[in-house]
Amino acid sequence: MKKIHFLGIGGIGVSALARWAVYNGYIVSGYDREHNKVTEELVDEGINIFFDHNYIDNLVLDDFADFIVYSSAFKLNHPILCFFLNHNFSTFKRADFLFQIASSYKVIAIAGTHGKTTISCMLSHILRHSGIDCNAFLGGISKNYNTNILIGDSQLMIIEADEYDRSFLSLNPFIGLVSSVDKDHVDTYSTYEDMLFAYNTFVKKCKNIIIHEGIRNKLQSPRITNTIFYSFSNEKTLGYSLKNNHNISHNNFSVMKNNELLFSLEFPNIPKYNIENFLAAISIAVELNVTYDNIIESIRSFKGVNRRFEYHVKNDNFILIEDYAHHPVELKNLIENVRLLHPKKKITLIFQPHLFSRTKDFLNEFASILSSVHKLILLDIYAAREKPMNDFSINDLFSMISLSNKIILCKKDICTYLLDFNCDLIVVAGAGDICNIIPDLKKHFS
Repeated sequence: MKKIHFLGIGGIGVSALARWAVYNGYIVSGYDREHNKVTEELVDEGINIFFDHNYIDNLVLDDFADFIVYSSAFKLNHPILCFFLNHNFSTFKRADFLFQIASSYKVIAIAGTHGKTTISCMLSHILRHSGIDCNAFLGGISKNYNTNILIGDSQLMIIEADEYDRSFLSLNPFIGLVSSVDKDHVDTYSTYEDMLFAYNTFVKKCKNIIIHEGIRNKLQSPRITNTIFYSFSNEKTLGYSLKNNHNISHNNFSVMKNNELLFSLEFPNIPKYNIENFLAAISIAVELNVTYDNIIESIRSFKGVNRRFEYHVKNDNFILIEDYAHHPVELKNLIENVRLLHPKKKITLIFQPHLFSRTKDFLNEFASILSSVHKLILLDIYAAREKPMNDFSINDLFSMISLSNKIILCKKDICTYLLDFNCDLIVVAGAGDICNIIPDLKKHFS
């Protein structure tokens, strides 16, 4: 089979598979409903991408593709997917195709409601920097390698184990890690207990498992007593933890295992939750026998991940931070850590809610968190894979936010509006296309 057609090729997960296919000699084409930076890059890499959904009307079917790979956002009633199913094309969901690729590798699967991408990118860099030529499918763009996929010669493959659509249950990991299990994806899981059951099933499928100490009681699998735990700072943790060495510097920590010192290192000035993400990556690296010196050097040279607490401008007069936060827990952590790192500045938050179902389900939580900033610009809800709801809109959220400095704007109007204010700290947050406003903000305010 030489030709693969990808539906939803502009998404971060499917685009990585498309790049893998090109590297392995397949002829690749794809469809996406929107142009974005990823599709532009894929076109530059030689991939033919269709953007008009009517492209299927003019296909020469006998020679078009050997099989179709589709994003989880494409439901079985999607007209394009229906077209290929009705014409008897072999089709694979993204997770199933990834499983086929991963089946011949020793998979390190990073799961959790939050932190998957950062931990995966950190771990990938630690291994690469240490001479382990790992493979990786990443849910974001690593700034060290400027890509969302790493193809190497080792048998190790790092994969983000996504709980949406129960995709992570397709994997059989050599090592699994679970960072968090906050409620999410109400369009997949009818109850929180249903989601926890899926996570427990994932844990049972892992040959070795590392779990955040804080969710110990939520994952009650039969193997939980044999699990390695990690936490930022917990003396009772029989596993990995951090001890702050204040006598040396505020960011100097000792990495402990079972309360015994392994090594000490200096973390960059980053949010506390990212230090804990580093610990998650470090715990896997230590279990893989990476030397402590290599781990320390890797952390010094780690550049971060696009759209994950990313500084676009940072000087005495103005700071512009972008983050992927789209869940209330993530948004709360983001705002709290921005405030800790920049206590003298007032936060102007530009937020784009992601998914109608998530916004409605966490309406009270979002309203409370968004009420805590100095100034709020709210964008319309980014629907992504969903259709708008007749009984719910951005106005429902806006009306519940107890803040006088709040407004709903379109992306094109944001810079003009902000020019009338003296903003010294702007935070842009969301998982949709809100990233498109960054160039204009940098142009007008840096």
